[in-house]
Amino acid sequence: FSEEKIYAGETFTLTFTVRNTSNEEDTKSILLTMTNNAETGKLTPAEGSNTLYIDKLAKGESKTLSMSLATAPDTEAKAYEGTKTRPATLAKGASSASIPVTVLQKIRLKIDDPTVDGEAMEGESVPVYFSLYNMGRSPIYNCMVTVEGDGLSLEDSVFQGTVAAGNSMRADLSVITATPGQIDGEIVISYEDALEEKME
Repeated sequence: FSEEKIYAGETFTLTFTVRNTSNEEDTKSILLTMTNNAETGKLTPAEGSNTLYIDKLAKGESKTLSMSLATAPDTEAKAYEGTKTRPATLAKGASSASIPVTVLQKIRLKIDDPTVDGEAMEGESVPVYFSLYNMGRSPIYNCMVTVEGDGLSLEDSVFQGTVAAGNSMRADLSVITATPGQIDGEIVISYEDALEEKME
């Protein structure tokens, strides 16, 4: 694949090699058709048809071909096993090869600026809250919230779990300040995508 990560709604190129494994015969009029099984029916050629043609492959010869493909914007993020490049059934028969394709949905989060509720006193906790909106088409999983900064810590760990696509969450934190004066800190939100890749 031309891209290391394939995202729903985007175009990528599949490059593959066809080889005549025979030591005795040439092959002619090879028709290759990209098809999907029922589960992966949203993978389509981005331009042209889903068929490629090779006039001739001599015995032992190989040829590399490319096809531009696209996935529908609403394709579910997961690994698909059913994309196939398959010669049509002709006089000498046919064969097929399964090509796994992992499709991802881009994570789109909107996060409100955190609100500090009241004055922060040294050694005491102060309420801090914010809202997060999942504006993508895929859930985020194992969502956790921590704070980073000189002398900052949380009174309790904050685990938000799963935030479904199109949903929001509100995080209420009790932040403890250990040093006086102005403190610059960050709220860190960590989560996993559908393929368990960790992000923050």
